[in-house]
Amino acid sequence: MKVILLHSIGGGNGVTTVTANLAAALQGLGHRCLAIDCTPDNLLALHFGVASDAVDGWARSASLSQSWEECGFEAMDGGRVLPFGMLDVESLATLRRNLADKPKHIADICHALSGEPLDYLLLDFSAPLTGYCSAQFSALKDLADYSLLIARADLQSYRLLVSHPLGQQLLTDCDILLNAVKTENELQRDLLLVMRRELEHHLISNIIHHDAAVPEAFAHLQTLNSYAPNSAAALDFYLLAVWCVNKLAKVPS
Repeated sequence: MKVILLHSIGGGNGVTTVTANLAAALQGLGHRCLAIDCTPDNLLALHFGVASDAVDGWARSASLSQSWEECGFEAMDGGRVLPFGMLDVESLATLRRNLADKPKHIADICHALSGEPLDYLLLDFSAPLTGYCSAQFSALKDLADYSLLIARADLQSYRLLVSHPLGQQLLTDCDILLNAVKTENELQRDLLLVMRRELEHHLISNIIHHDAAVPEAFAHLQTLNSYAPNSAAALDFYLLAVWCVNKLAKVPS
């Protein structure tokens, strides 16, 4: 089982969307996948058709000192997800206290899953250094076979990645995927060229193009593979999945 950690320097870059659709694309290639939501907004499961009022998840179980094993869901297309779970402010504070002495709690879940018939484990950790627990992210970074930072071709991502200390910290042993790129936009085309030059050792050649089918699929609680398999972004995710398979084939098991 290969572990892919997907993250970003902040919210709004589409980490959850990329995680869900990359998992679906890998599933479409015949690989058995599980996506784990490591983020309190608990949005990942929606991409797999889980009802918005569902409350179960590994973090909710941890806040209640219960087991997480029965919290997973399987979509109609076979995609599998382990949600974060629905927590209110008080429950999230309880989770932080419960995990204070367990900095490897999510990593321990991953280890427990190593005996399952899975080819890929995808971890959605949208804002690791500003989220609920940076220690959990550090443990996952050590565990992951591959770490992929999701960014946009905009000035905010450029500044944070090129000159901000947080960006430099996150880029250690990590590649960058640019998401929702509007290649018809002159500014984004220029920024894409600049970022490819200045971040050439981290930026992969694949990009995910901006595509109206992406939010439409999410609104229908589906991945692109199910909702719009012939869309431009679905092709992008297929190519990204192929790229990840080839990349990880070189990583020893």
